[in-house]
Amino acid sequence: MTRISILAALFALPASALLADNLERLEAASELGGQQLSTFLLSRAPELEPNLPSWEWDDTYRQAGRCFLDNLETSQGADGVERYLSVIETYAARPITSLDQTAEQPPEMMAPPVMAAMQTCGVQQEVMKRMTESGLMGAMMNPETMSKLGG
Repeated sequence: MTRISILAALFALPASALLADNLERLEAASELGGQQLSTFLLSRAPELEPNLPSWEWDDTYRQAGRCFLDNLETSQGADGVERYLSVIETYAARPITSLDQTAEQPPEMMAPPVMAAMQTCGVQQEVMKRMTESGLMGAMMNPETMSKLGG
């Protein structure tokens, strides 16, 4: 029995390392995407600066991200997680040039299993919470601001 538990632990180590690596990739892409959004918003409406949230991940965000990756792997497998991470890394790296661009997300980012995992794990709720608490959501309801942003 001890040999089985040792063997199981050895097999679990690479999976844990892979999850940690995937979580780091997701965190980096998420933070970069937030920075790209902030850069765009400030280029059009500099007065939004005091309302921009921090895009840095904290323990709550990491927990949601870990849950998201676990759920995605359960529904899509390791290959599905890799595809998603590759797509989001590419998407986050491109500069935002219009507000419409933020709505034009690749299908892999909007797939039902992805959206379900985000909902289940509170990923979108955390983003909305940050944007609301920072005042960005309220500031973007201003018609003058939306006009500057092209919306």
